[in-house]
Amino acid sequence: MIDYRLISKTHFDELDRYLAADLARERFNSRSTARQKLTRLTVYQFYELSTDVYDEVVRRKSEEPGKASFLPVRIGFHPKRNQARQKLATLPTSRFEDLCSD
Repeated sequence: MIDYRLISKTHFDELDRYLAADLARERFNSRSTARQKLTRLTVYQFYELSTDVYDEVVRRKSEEPGKASFLPVRIGFHPKRNQARQKLATLPTSRFEDLCSD
């Protein structure tokens, strides 16, 4: 069984470190529409999204020359999810930070 709480805590801690400066200057409720959309996700959909965003944070923080500039395809994932994971890499830093903070 998947321990969603433990995984969510790991994701939250990493996102908190990644966004520390951005969150300090952000106005709360500035992105309420985006946040409302996230509340409509099922627990499993939110788990998948947070996992993909977490993986992208880790990839961006450890980006090395010659390494793929997007998340690799995962065999067990649906093709649309793999495509969405790769699309995360195309988001400009500011948009990606908005997604992370939402």
